[in-house]
Parts: sequence; structure tokens; C-alpha cells
Amino acid sequence: MADEQLDRLKYAVELQTGVENLMRKCRTVEHADARSMFHNFAYIHLGKKKIQIARYCNQHHSTIIYSLSRFESLYKYDRHFRNQWLDFIENKETKLGLLNKFNRYERLDMILNKIPLSENNVEKLFDQMFSIASDMNDKQNTVSV
Repeated sequence: MADEQLDRLKYAVELQTGVENLMRKCRTVEHADARSMFHNFAYIHLGKKKIQIARYCNQHHSTIIYSLSRFESLYKYDRHFRNQWLDFIENKETKLGLLNKFNRYERLDMILNKIPLSENNVEKLFDQMFSIASDMNDKQNTVSV
């Protein structure tokens, strides 16, 4: 099942951990830890359901549940794992929103779908959004001066 967010997350975890082919059936500690990071980020930060993660990974949902609980133990007791996780979270690609919890385009699409379809309504919405963004920008400029 294709999911662009999970594809990007998979790539980022593989890059950060040095694990190749994250979803390969492999029981090495490195693979298991990396998958646990993947599952946790997808569940907590991307808001994916356990069943969605399981389908993407071609695993049973109980495996995801176990992996999430394993993540908590690893984070609590394994210094190397904790540092690796914190490095991953602090990574500039993660911070820049490539792995954003809420895909902004999906949210905007949901908002637009709630508006009765007419070009006039959409134009009014964009005008209001522009006005709000301008006001926020003006406030930030006056505060920083």
C-alpha cells in the first residue's frame, strides 16, 4: 500500500540509522530498533493508525503494538537508542516538516471540501487567509523591532 508520508519516513529512518531495506524480514537488533523508530514516529508524529502502519509494513497489527511498547523500553533504558532517536527528531529534514504530523495539503483540502462549491466562496477564503497571514507577519515584525 503506497503512502507518501510513510515512504518519506522509511527513507529518513534508513538514512539516520544506516539500516538498508528497513522492511526486510530480519531479526537483527539494528533492524528491529530502526523499525521500532519507524513505527513510533508514524503512530505518534504522523497520526497513523496501527492497522495502517501494519498494512504498509506488511505486518500484523499486534507486531506494531509490540514494537511501540518495545520503543518505550528502549527509550527508557538504552542510551544509544535514545540518542539515535533524539538525533532523528532533531534532524533538519524532520524539523523542516518533511515528516510533518499533519500534511498541510490534506488539511487544506478537508477545509475546502466543507465549503459549498463556488469560485466566489473559494476566492473569499483565500482573501481571508491572505489577510490573516499578513496580520500575523505584521505582528511578528512589530514584536521583533
